[in-house]
Amino acid sequence: MRVYAVWNGKGGTGKTTTAVNLAYNLSVLGQKVLLVDLDPQTNATPFFTKANENAYTVRNLFRDLFEHPEKVKRCIYRSKYPLLDVIKGDTHLSEADAHDDYTIKDALWNVKAEYDVAVIDCRPSFENLTRNALCAADILVTPIQLDGYCKDNLALVQRMYDEILTDYPDHEIEWKVFANKVRLLKSSRNIYSELMTKYTYPLVTTCVSDRAAVSSATVAKKPLLKHRKNDVATEDFMSLTKELMGVS
Repeated sequence: MRVYAVWNGKGGTGKTTTAVNLAYNLSVLGQKVLLVDLDPQTNATPFFTKANENAYTVRNLFRDLFEHPEKVKRCIYRSKYPLLDVIKGDTHLSEADAHDDYTIKDALWNVKAEYDVAVIDCRPSFENLTRNALCAADILVTPIQLDGYCKDNLALVQRMYDEILTDYPDHEIEWKVFANKVRLLKSSRNIYSELMTKYTYPLVTTCVSDRAAVSSATVAKKPLLKHRKNDVATEDFMSLTKELMGVS
């Protein structure tokens, strides 16, 4: 199982949109996918299944399954789409629940034979829940906006990334950064050029366009490929998915 954690410490960069479309696109490409909604805002869950906190949720992984991660299967629900299952988010999930960095990793290990990919939607924080996701992940995917804050923001993300590598030197995790909500503005082009030439951040080739279809898909609670198949942003997210998979 390959595990992607979608995370940025700054809100509003399109983290959940990325997780939703990455998970759905991977399933369309024939991968068996498990989406883990680790953000207490639970924004990813209703794209795929009914949000119901009376059912088992991601919080159970931390509270009830801490000593028995093999019982993770009871927290997994089928989505409305083939090849895509979900561990639902929970608005009561807190940083205090994540008292062990390896809870998510241990839980996913017990279903690794049943899925090709897991996608974790993280909250915009630098605390325990994020550490859990990064300790479970093979690839950290960070969406950024090309604005005046992105360089400082990336420095903070790198600090957390380096912290995990320092604390767990045997853990191998790649970091991939992509520009999201891109507008054809001179300022955006200048920032992107500076990131490419003056810094060593691992930017991928694909950029995702800022399109109205992304907002309307969010309102409709649909992945872009189901909502606006031929939109530029839909094509961008599929290109991003294939690039992250290593498919040309």
